[in-house]
Amino acid sequence: MASTKSVTDRAETRNQLIKLLLTTVLAILLGVFEELADPFGLDTESDRLSANIYNSITSPLYGGRTQLKLEGQSYSSRYGQSNIVVLLIDDAYMESVGRSWPLEPRRYQRILRKLSDAGASTVFVDIFFAQNSTQRQQDVARLYKGSACLVAASMCAAVDEDWSCSDYGSKQPCANPMPDSGTEIFFAGTKQTPVPWAGDTAPPASAMAQMLSAQNIYNLRETDVNGVAVDTAGWALYQSWCKRSADCDASRFSEFSLEPMYLHWGYAPNKMMTDIADFGAGVCIPQSEWLIGRLWQSITVFAWNFIRGFHDRRIAPCPYTSQIKLQLFNNLSAEELRQLFNNKVVLLGASLENYPDYQWSPVHDFIPGVFWHAMAIDNLMEFGGGYMKDTQSEGGSYLEPVGIAIIFILQAILTWRIQRREGLESLSEMEKIHLDLLHGLLTICVISAVVLWITGLNRWSPANWIGFAMLMFLIDFKPVTAVPKYCWRILPTARMTRRPFIFASNLALAIVLTGIMLIGAFCIFILPHALLLGRSFNDGAISYTFMAIYFAIILLCGWKICWGKAA
Repeated sequence: MASTKSVTDRAETRNQLIKLLLTTVLAILLGVFEELADPFGLDTESDRLSANIYNSITSPLYGGRTQLKLEGQSYSSRYGQSNIVVLLIDDAYMESVGRSWPLEPRRYQRILRKLSDAGASTVFVDIFFAQNSTQRQQDVARLYKGSACLVAASMCAAVDEDWSCSDYGSKQPCANPMPDSGTEIFFAGTKQTPVPWAGDTAPPASAMAQMLSAQNIYNLRETDVNGVAVDTAGWALYQSWCKRSADCDASRFSEFSLEPMYLHWGYAPNKMMTDIADFGAGVCIPQSEWLIGRLWQSITVFAWNFIRGFHDRRIAPCPYTSQIKLQLFNNLSAEELRQLFNNKVVLLGASLENYPDYQWSPVHDFIPGVFWHAMAIDNLMEFGGGYMKDTQSEGGSYLEPVGIAIIFILQAILTWRIQRREGLESLSEMEKIHLDLLHGLLTICVISAVVLWITGLNRWSPANWIGFAMLMFLIDFKPVTAVPKYCWRILPTARMTRRPFIFASNLALAIVLTGIMLIGAFCIFILPHALLLGRSFNDGAISYTFMAIYFAIILLCGWKICWGKAA
């Protein structure tokens, strides 16, 4: 009998090993094949979904804390929100002035004059002026000349009394202009016309507003139809603001690689927008000021979007960037305008129902395209040259398949060790669950370390952690089921037939415990990104500290799985 049992055990062990080896080889082949070939688009789709989920759940964590003052009152804000304002032409304004689109160029001249008088650092007119008649061309040319005059006048400490901007530059406003002061005005260019001339008149400055890029990717430079590289709006406006801001070091522009940017979106407007009724954002979700609140918002976004498919439409009308409608802008006093726009980057755009110009955001769905440019500038203000890049180094294409193979082999070794211990040591059901929980924690730390290494240390776009996790759990799915099993085992039912309410109460407690454990796993994954995006500490110190913590947990779990006590 003993001999027969030994033979049966060896056969069962051999079958388990063969099954595990086949599963591991299959996972490695699938992972490497999808990474290199992507024949069915699965890798591309899981890449996109991983990036969108990462962007959604980290959006409440984005941005360094600061304070914004208005009329003596301080409001909690993020750094980019305090330096960027979107001035929006909407349908309500068009109705109030009784005009149809497009507006006359002279109206923009008045807007630009008020912004210059308010001390705006940089202004971008994200509107392309069609010149379909001789009169229209002359009007646009007059707008360009007037804007050039405003730029020249703003660079002077004082302007001669007899000098008038209506002369459009026929006189010099001062003898010694200061080039890196005052207001710089940019007009939007396209790939066909990067410099939007009006006859023989060019605008004072221009930046590319149109670009061809992948979803949620922002090019800092774009080639026009002639193959010439042109600065896009985000990069051009950031450079202009940086030269005029005491918070930025323009000498570090050489450190920028100018690779395409993966846009990281913020979550909600600042407190000034939500607390002051005139801005019309009172119905918006206010952003949390403290780290705990940010993490909780991140958890709620994940939970809500897990059901909704990661399109949180609750905040779609409320973009992250501070915005002022043109109708309100026209009713503000000169002092109020100065408080709102002094030393700010201002983007003038439109949000019109019959003339849609929208860009997709993984956090806010489709929003006016001007916010797309604003978010690119915000990313540059927050991260400088360390913004998140879309492209990886050439070596990255070879490192990923090798890394996948190595991690899957280690995962298979751990799974085999657990199976061997279960067979040799006659473990109880609870001890088996403990081993599976340790295996799950180890797997979470491996995935967290990979994502942190890619996004935190190398500043590449988010890793395909969904596909990675699916393939890892393909080798052994028991760590996923271990959490509810564990919660149910530590709360066993007692006399369920006589006291049925115990079953319901234990089920509720098991659900609560499962939620707590999942939140803990979520925080393990997301906490370093909260600190990195919050800009509170040194990025390198955060990344290396958490990488060390992840590896310490991995080693501890590995030792417990292989040699330690199962309980």
